Amino acid sequence: MVQCVECQTCGRLTSQPINCPRCHAIRYCSQVHRQAHWRAEHHDECHRMQQHILRCQELRDLPFEFMEQTADMVDSGQSTACQFLAQRQLHLQDLWKAECSCCDRRWGETAMTASVAPLHCSNQGSSLPAFESWKDYYMFRTWSLSDPTAIILDAPMTLLWAWQQLPIWLAASSSKHLHDINIHYLGAQKELDQWPVFLELLHLMPCTSLHISFISPDVPSNLDGKRKIFTKQQGSNELTDAAQTACISSDCETVVASDAAMMNSSCCLSHGEQKQFSSKLCSPRDGSNGMHSVVWSAETQRSAANDAAQMAQPASPADTISQTLQLSFYTGCYHDVAGDIQQEFRRPDLVFGANAGLAAYPSWVPTLQLLSHRSAPASIFTDFCEEAAFQGMRVMQAVAQGPMQWMPVAVNPFRKPLSCQGRDNNLPSYSNAFIFGMAPVADEHE
Repeated sequence: MVQCVECQTCGRLTSQPINCPRCHAIRYCSQVHRQAHWRAEHHDECHRMQQHILRCQELRDLPFEFMEQTADMVDSGQSTACQFLAQRQLHLQDLWKAECSCCDRRWGETAMTASVAPLHCSNQGSSLPAFESWKDYYMFRTWSLSDPTAIILDAPMTLLWAWQQLPIWLAASSSKHLHDINIHYLGAQKELDQWPVFLELLHLMPCTSLHISFISPDVPSNLDGKRKIFTKQQGSNELTDAAQTACISSDCETVVASDAAMMNSSCCLSHGEQKQFSSKLCSPRDGSNGMHSVVWSAETQRSAANDAAQMAQPASPADTISQTLQLSFYTGCYHDVAGDIQQEFRRPDLVFGANAGLAAYPSWVPTLQLLSHRSAPASIFTDFCEEAAFQGMRVMQAVAQGPMQWMPVAVNPFRKPLSCQGRDNNLPSYSNAFIFGMAPVADEHE
């Protein structure tokens, strides 16, 4: 298989790239372009990229039996993600379609027709172990390490791990023991089509209600302002609709959820038959597109998801606890829509940006300025490779306004076990591979 890559200097595709002889991280189409890039900037970054390359084996060190195919063979051009999925009859199938690179598609186009089979989990009481690795999680699920389901679970598992580690990383005021958590999830792309995987969080965070707002320019217009709401009784695996009383739209879809969808196997998301599952879809903004200035308030309020759960919950024994997961969708950059969202819901407990590319997109600058306000919540970001995370941290530090706590760049144990090496470099790269963040230092008098 001939693999064409891009020249770092001119962007031209070449099948015979020349690597930097020192770091072996950057590719060029000719010696002339290699020397030009060295003089322009690479001499300042070459040593750092040598250190990044040394991370290659560490990033591949995941417990799965398929890592040779999803890392070594993908990086060498001997295999592709599509070939890996095709061998398992998962190519272009349901939630797995978002992992395929062979088809042109718009993010979110299947969001309203996603096929769901939530993962089964028996009643585990009010707490679960804090998973530190994929191996911990797979042991808890009693799954074989040959099962590829982790490939589509990296987003919710990274989010869970970030939330659980937040007090350790940043000494942030947010606590993992909150029972009503509000998260703003920035830059969603694949997540718009894979939103059903976030239902796993209801099983892994007992007695906790979650409201996750997906905010991204890639949210299609037909999803803007919509929300999906699910409830789950403790001790039950059945998800029920909580949006009936909260829906203000006359053409909402009807939820279909039953124990038949709750397969006691990882095959629910991979090899098993999947049931069609749709939630009540409603528009909380009622068509409003007015902008409001953001006022970060620490005042505790009940989220709309919790209100809906309480309205929809029938009379039950005192020891029965209802969990709610609300997924909301908003089109735009965070700094443009955050004011509108906070008019509807309370202040977020965490802002999370997956595979953010903070240094690659100038539109992040006003968002980071907003998030550095002294009353803003903690912000956690991930990126594909260590260099992108390093540059992202630089951008945060350059635009932050006021004193901050910094979470240094670290390897994410719940990175996707599928290599996605860049076309113009050899840097080890995985979705959500590195994690870093910041939290404003609040005024002592506030």
